[in-house]
Amino acid sequence: MSEEEAYTESSWPEDESAVTAAGGQWRDVELLRESERSTSAVYRAMRYGKWHVLKALKADYRSNPIALAQQRKEFEIGYSISHPAIAAVTGLEQVPGLGQCIVQEWVDGTTLREAMRRDDFGPSQAHDIIGQLLDALEYLHNRQVVHRDLKPSNIMVTASGNRVKLIDFGVSDTASHAILKGPAGTRRYAAPELIAGEQVDSRADLYSLGVIAGEMSDALPHRDRRLSRLAKACRKESPDERPATAIAARDILNHHDRRWMSIATVIALICAFIAVFMMLKNNGKKAPVTQSPDTTAITLPEEKIDTAIPTTTNETIQTTSLPEQDAASDSQPTVTEKPQAPSTSLDTSFKEDILDFARSEAQSLVTSQHNKLAEIDSTYVNMGPSKIMACTRFIINIENQVKAQVITIYSNDLKRNAAMREYLETDEGRQLLEQARMEARKVATTTASKLSPNLAPIFTDMKIR
Repeated sequence: MSEEEAYTESSWPEDESAVTAAGGQWRDVELLRESERSTSAVYRAMRYGKWHVLKALKADYRSNPIALAQQRKEFEIGYSISHPAIAAVTGLEQVPGLGQCIVQEWVDGTTLREAMRRDDFGPSQAHDIIGQLLDALEYLHNRQVVHRDLKPSNIMVTASGNRVKLIDFGVSDTASHAILKGPAGTRRYAAPELIAGEQVDSRADLYSLGVIAGEMSDALPHRDRRLSRLAKACRKESPDERPATAIAARDILNHHDRRWMSIATVIALICAFIAVFMMLKNNGKKAPVTQSPDTTAITLPEEKIDTAIPTTTNETIQTTSLPEQDAASDSQPTVTEKPQAPSTSLDTSFKEDILDFARSEAQSLVTSQHNKLAEIDSTYVNMGPSKIMACTRFIINIENQVKAQVITIYSNDLKRNAAMREYLETDEGRQLLEQARMEARKVATTTASKLSPNLAPIFTDMKIR
């Protein structure tokens, strides 16, 4: 290595005091916001070259015991939580000229309210923002914390990456705190029971989230079906009619609208009836069923189409036979209700093909989602039920994806694809699918353990379902 390569030049800042503030003093203090109805004022200040947020009591309230107790409660709640989608609280200290202040993480970005006004996001970004909020709420609610003032102005969206940071726990509450409980929140976003001063739980936050989801849907060029569905579910007047948890709300958000599949189902059934009609017209002689490639492509495993049409004649009609199969003779015995054997279009290696696919796909999916494992590890501090539940959901999601993809392994070969679908409808085929799921789980838990050693004990102990 040459002398030139051994050293790298770096310029020094002209204002050294911006980095080396004497004694760690606060510099460049500026007021960010102050509401007439609030007891607090929010400032931005620099220390050691880094921006922070200082939340101070207004001068009239700095000696008020109730205001001081509320400030300490807010600090204790904020300091006890740590989540990527929640702005961090780092301290409570005396600041010259401001009194006792809560020191918080500075978020470089804008509020969700401002982002909606500027039309800064599309449907996919809106879904991601709501998803991050649900992750934050799940974390809070697992720790018995209710935010109680969830609204767009208390949600920061970072300038880089559209990451969400939930802020302002000024009226938040926990089961462990016995003081300062009562009505709270902003009326437009507050749940009815919160406004009435009744006892609230996590469903109050989900009501607020529903209002936000509805506003985000309205802010998009076209109303978003997924956001509207979530908004409708969460904004129920009665808490008992809302999703009980953030997990349940996420399921509502991620539930894909499958109304289009009913069209495919109707087309397939019409084709099946036409085929049966033609066979009956030809005195019961079997005719090959012509299956449209489009119909094959859009038929998913979630919606199975039963093309076996009952008949009143003594002869059982087989509607799923493929063109290359020999026609059955008149002396062929009546087919019983026992599931059909695999089609001759499937060679003897197809079972191993399925299992090999399940193993490789599971490994690939876990590897591609390693960031989710890191998020689970950092979100939940100890090996408690919440972390175990998160790991279990992760593996089950992998299993479901693998199981849904198995049926596509012969998608380039229509005959083998049709034969595969026919076989998987049988009891033997369903057993093979279950075996594939178990293989996927084994590989998924092993791969996840290697990628995230901290979570390995959970994945190792996970039982095969």
